[in-house]
Amino acid sequence: MSQDSFQALVNRLETAWSGRPEGLLKHTVAWVTLGYVVLAAPVLVGLILLAVGVVLAVLYQSVAATLVAGLIAFAGLGLVVFVLGCLWVHFEPPEGVVLEEKDHPELHQVLAELGDLAGGMRFHRVMLDPDMNASVVQTPRLGIFGWYRSHLMIGLPLMEALSLDELKAVLAHEIGHLTRADGKTCAWLHRTRETWERVVERFSRNGHSRVFGDFFQWFWPRFSSRVLVLSRFNELAADQFAAHAVSPQALASGLRRLAILGKRSEREFWEPLDCVVNEGRDLPTNVMERLSEVIRQRLDSNEAAAWLAEAEASRTGSTASHPGLMARLAALHLPEESAHILPSELAEGQSSADLLLTPGIMEQTRRHFSRMWVEQMSEGRARRALQQELEQAAGNRKAWYRIAALVRLDGLEKVQAEVMALLERHPAHSGALYLRGSHLAEKSDPQACEFLERATSDPTIASRALQALEQVHTSHGREKEAAQAKERALQHDIELRAALVERSLLNASDSFFPHDLCESDHQALLNLLTGEPAVGRAWLASKEVRHFPRWPLVVIGIELAHHLSANARRALDTQLMHLWAGEAYVAVFVVDDATKGVLRALRRAVADSEIYRRK
Repeated sequence: MSQDSFQALVNRLETAWSGRPEGLLKHTVAWVTLGYVVLAAPVLVGLILLAVGVVLAVLYQSVAATLVAGLIAFAGLGLVVFVLGCLWVHFEPPEGVVLEEKDHPELHQVLAELGDLAGGMRFHRVMLDPDMNASVVQTPRLGIFGWYRSHLMIGLPLMEALSLDELKAVLAHEIGHLTRADGKTCAWLHRTRETWERVVERFSRNGHSRVFGDFFQWFWPRFSSRVLVLSRFNELAADQFAAHAVSPQALASGLRRLAILGKRSEREFWEPLDCVVNEGRDLPTNVMERLSEVIRQRLDSNEAAAWLAEAEASRTGSTASHPGLMARLAALHLPEESAHILPSELAEGQSSADLLLTPGIMEQTRRHFSRMWVEQMSEGRARRALQQELEQAAGNRKAWYRIAALVRLDGLEKVQAEVMALLERHPAHSGALYLRGSHLAEKSDPQACEFLERATSDPTIASRALQALEQVHTSHGREKEAAQAKERALQHDIELRAALVERSLLNASDSFFPHDLCESDHQALLNLLTGEPAVGRAWLASKEVRHFPRWPLVVIGIELAHHLSANARRALDTQLMHLWAGEAYVAVFVVDDATKGVLRALRRAVADSEIYRRK
């Protein structure tokens, strides 16, 4: 389903069920039940096959019957394990600074009072995080089957932005999600939606996804849209609980203040900081301290009014689980005269952070989150640099394949612009050096010898480069140099034949050592292996060779998860060899009884040789 179609579906549901959240709740529960029933069907089939296999094995004692029974039972067990394995989704617990009750009694007292209004609601853990937000994160112990732990996440910037009453209203809103019976059901459906999203992703990545693909394409957007609309209704219900537990004025003031400060921090802090990150400048190590200063600065009333108006005019996105600010304020039924009042300035030392947290914990937490931000941005820069390297390497390979094809059709003259462009990006590209040298030789340019000589460093091209050098020297009357080039070509061909024989044989007696792949090439190899469902595990090393030691022999061992046809195997080998673009000789072997000795020798010599294992 396209994004526009999904948005239209959400709009239709929101209109159709407006004012009837209980009806939509029952309707959505029916949809999730349908999903579980469909997933239960293959599990039931698998259990039946398993039972049939066991019964056949008991009733019939012949070898043939036992073999058939085993195959049936194994197929049933495999189906059950496959489906349940896809359903077993692991959620990482949230990260943050834990706020223990003994260290922060005032904050826990506030939560206890609000929890008592909600029937004794308590959280497993209360944590600070670096966001200007508060949220309840529930992590399932049993994947899609639930048994949740509840974590209350409170943003330090949020506490620095809000007054105590405003923070109480925001926290009451979060608690309100888990109080009423229908609220708990809505929260369960929201968690189930997140779990199902991961399940659908896992099925789509698996080679057997076609079995369930049509169902998921039909089911997922319809189920997801209903949970999304229900989440918006539930947000308004949680607002009502917060208004009753604290006051509608405190909640409205908190929502307005967060909208204003959210716009301010985005324009005055995060956007300039994004420029620093994207331009590669030094990363500041005190990000949270700077953000705190921006949040605590006095607001200009005109700017605040403009930012609030902008936030109120923002439309709700198709995938947003919260209603817009205007809809939330309207649902509080505030008096007309207070509908557009700006929140008052907080006096020095009167933010909820100042009242509930000690200066020491705030300073320590800011430093911790600033370090986290620097680490995340540094990792992001490294990933982008790696991606650029991968794209450049892929671009060089693509450019070379294009040049190699065109030179056969159009000749050397018409590809020189592309050859020179490739050499600018990759000055040591032997193929481009050879083509450039050959073209200059045709023009009797003295620079031809330099390019051709550099091309001889590649054993796969050296013979042709030396022959071209011989012709250049001969054409210029340099008989001695021509004879030397001819002799070098002869000796090279002899050694090349020996090198190819040496590289075509893999034995348990060979000497292996760790590969020297750069990170970008290593990632490209992992991407290729991940994209081939038949590959279960893979090992990588280099083999010690006597002939042309500067022309590395890369050895890749592959364990297949299922059978691979001969054509598919050749295609995989070709893709693996293309990764090195002729810069190394690639030997690929499939692990079987004949090659287990080679794998044992490789793993003994290189402890970390395993580079891939399918999850």
